[in-house]
Amino acid sequence: MNSLSGLIPEEIKGCEMLQNFAASNNMFEGEIPSSIGSLKALRILNLANNSLSGPIPISLSYLSNLTYLNLLGNKLNGEIPYELNSLIQLQKLDLSSNNFSGSILLLNTKLKSLETLVLSDNFLTGNIPSSFCFKGSNLNQLFLADNILSGKFPLELLNCASIQQLDLSGNSFEGEIPSSIDKLQNLTDLVLNNNTFVGSLPREIGNISTLEGLFLFGNSLTGEIPVEIGKLKRLNTIYLYDNQMSGFIPRELTNCTSLREIDFFGNHFTGHIPETIGKLKNLVLLHLRQNDLSGSIPPSLGYCKSLQILALADNKLSGSIPHTFSYLSELFKITLYNNSFEGPIPRSLSSLKNLKIINFSHNKFSGSFFPLTSSNSLTLLDLTNNSFSGPIPSNLANSVNLRRLRLGYNNLTGTIPSEFGQLNDLNFFDLSYNNLTGQVPPQLSNSRKIEHILLSNNKLSGKIPNWLGIFQELGELDLSYNNFTGKVPSEIGNCSNLLKLCLHHNNLSGEIPQEIGNLTSLNVFNIQSNSLNGHIPSTIQQCKKLYELRLSQNFLTDGGNVAMKKEESRWVCNDQKTRNGDYWNMNSFGFIPSPDKNNSVTTTCFFNIKMEAMENANI
Repeated sequence: MNSLSGLIPEEIKGCEMLQNFAASNNMFEGEIPSSIGSLKALRILNLANNSLSGPIPISLSYLSNLTYLNLLGNKLNGEIPYELNSLIQLQKLDLSSNNFSGSILLLNTKLKSLETLVLSDNFLTGNIPSSFCFKGSNLNQLFLADNILSGKFPLELLNCASIQQLDLSGNSFEGEIPSSIDKLQNLTDLVLNNNTFVGSLPREIGNISTLEGLFLFGNSLTGEIPVEIGKLKRLNTIYLYDNQMSGFIPRELTNCTSLREIDFFGNHFTGHIPETIGKLKNLVLLHLRQNDLSGSIPPSLGYCKSLQILALADNKLSGSIPHTFSYLSELFKITLYNNSFEGPIPRSLSSLKNLKIINFSHNKFSGSFFPLTSSNSLTLLDLTNNSFSGPIPSNLANSVNLRRLRLGYNNLTGTIPSEFGQLNDLNFFDLSYNNLTGQVPPQLSNSRKIEHILLSNNKLSGKIPNWLGIFQELGELDLSYNNFTGKVPSEIGNCSNLLKLCLHHNNLSGEIPQEIGNLTSLNVFNIQSNSLNGHIPSTIQQCKKLYELRLSQNFLTDGGNVAMKKEESRWVCNDQKTRNGDYWNMNSFGFIPSPDKNNSVTTTCFFNIKMEAMENANI
């Protein structure tokens, strides 16, 4: 590889006997000199991956011996010259990743030696010319992806029976995939994704016995998968995701024993996962998320021993995890969230040592999740909203690359393992809504990359650690509904990226620290229902982005005016008058006006700003 730059010199025309001009992957710029057209002996011209600009010179059409022309990855523009059709010896032409526009003017009927045509990633418009192909064509590869081509599926291409790889993806083609698609009897890859095709997948697709890759995702296809799909013995990849297909996943699909990747995400498939799924011994990816599948996971799935990614989330599946899953030794990602799975996790799953991502959230699993903790490679473990019980296994700390740990909304007991101090990459830490006791272990201070700490609704006790102030990336801290005592540590004011601070419903005392004013990014500050006293710090007015502030049910003062605790949804202010409602205006702090204008207070008194729409905001 060289690093040549500047212009291609006009003097190149002096190299009359030159047959191979390969100058790819340099830094040439400017236009392609028209003098190149003088190199009559030239057979190979490769100027790929430079910074050439301007149009293709028509003089290139004079290179009658040219068999290979590669101009990909430049900044060439304008229309592709019709005159290039005179290059009757040309076998491979690649003009991809440029800025060409206009219609496709190249014709295989002229370029009769052409085997590969690549025009992807340009701004070409229109459709395929009606006289593009001829029956004796040698064209094997036609790549027209990522242009602005439109219209119906170009039936003209069905005359190119020699085509092996057809890529029309990323355009604006519409209408139905023609039933005559099986005229392409040599097709190995059909790539039609990211268009606007409608209708059903034609059953004739099963007649293309050479088909290996079927990429139809990102369209508006409807209807069922034809049972004829089972005839495709060489099929290794089928991507139908992001369509509107429905019906059962046909049992016949499992006859395609070469399949490695199945992705049906985001459709409306119903019924059960085929019981014979275990026949797909080569399967690496099975992605069925976001459909309407029901029933249990077939035990035979455990015999797909090459499986690496299993995504069954967002369905209506139920039952338990089959014990045969212990055979999935290659599995590194499994997502089952938003289903109705239940029962304990089989102990045999502890043999799965390659797991990196586990998301079983929002199901009905119970018992210990210890079998999910034997892999030391975990980066994400999400078991939110199940019925797991017992202590948190300390061996989770062996997954030193763990970044997201979410165990909220379970029935976990015991203490937070001190071993979690080994999780230096921990980013999201959620143990909320459990029955955990004890103190927050000081070893957790080693997790300097942490951004979310959610420990609310437990039975944790002790003081709020002052070492929380070292977490410079912390954006959310929720310790509410516990038994924390002592003061709010002033060091929290060092968490300059904090957006949400919830310490309410504890037994905190003392004053709100002045350092709260340093949290200039703070959106939510809730410290109600404690035993705080002293002045409301004037520095709180520095929190300009605050939209939810809750200080009620404490013993706070402002300028010597005592604010009483809330009783029976009424407030008593220093003027001895009572007012209804939760909305109050404190002009001296410059907060938003009260929606309850009739009861708002223009003088200083205790206040509570409440925004129902933000009650469950995930910040």
